[in-house]
Amino acid sequence: MITQHESHPQSATTQELDDIAPLQPMLLFFLNEVLHANLRISLMKRNLVELELLLQGRVSSVNDGGMNSLMNALAIGKVPEQWEAGCAEPALSWISDFIAHVRALHLRAPEVTFATMPVFWLPHLRNSQALFAALKLVAAAKEEVSIDDIHIEWEVSKKSYVAGQISPFRSSSVGSSVSYCVSFGGISLIGAQWSPFTQVLEDCHPDSINQLPLISARACFKPSSVDGPSHQPSDAGFSIGDYECPVYADATRSHLLFTMKLKSLVHTAKWAMIGVHAVLSKGASRLPT
Repeated sequence: MITQHESHPQSATTQELDDIAPLQPMLLFFLNEVLHANLRISLMKRNLVELELLLQGRVSSVNDGGMNSLMNALAIGKVPEQWEAGCAEPALSWISDFIAHVRALHLRAPEVTFATMPVFWLPHLRNSQALFAALKLVAAAKEEVSIDDIHIEWEVSKKSYVAGQISPFRSSSVGSSVSYCVSFGGISLIGAQWSPFTQVLEDCHPDSINQLPLISARACFKPSSVDGPSHQPSDAGFSIGDYECPVYADATRSHLLFTMKLKSLVHTAKWAMIGVHAVLSKGASRLPT
């Protein structure tokens, strides 16, 4: 089970105590992730104990068809429906991913402060939308404004994801305005590729899957005008400047997670017409041992 680390408020500075309340949305996000992981661990433990009793002959039969389906799934290396419905990933890699997810929660949750934030491997998160919603809520609470005044800007860096990284959470942008940032990896682009030199979308083989570098989501004040000089609106609703790239849970595109803006030097209708999109990357990113 994942346990919460003990805190010592008496040793905290006044500034740290003032930061606790605005950080609550981010702490609740981690708490929900921890609770979900604990529930899944309990279910897996109970199922495996029952299966062991069955294989040892300590129970004569299993009336519940669920145990039979669990045993059959594990026998052929599939993820049981009880653990994750509709999962086509092999059981061995799924379990490795889940272990990495639990370790990330256990090691990284205590680093949630205004000074630092863990760099996330997005496929490990159960609810990535909640991460970005919590980010906006923290920014709105800290700046004492409505959440409607806050939006998220996306920035693709030139750095590759490295497990165990931390990054600054609060930073000053142009004009001394404050932004709140979480960084993450684990996104693969399909239908286009990202140029590390020009920092824009480029053509590639239609079937290629291209790993994106580290991405930053910055919660900051909305600009006074949505359409700046770098945007050229068209009647079709697209523009030259930013492509609203959809990010899906997997290649089936049945579950849209969120959309993020990627820079383009050509009309973004081109990327929409050829179906450029992103999916969560397969495979676990290992934390250092």
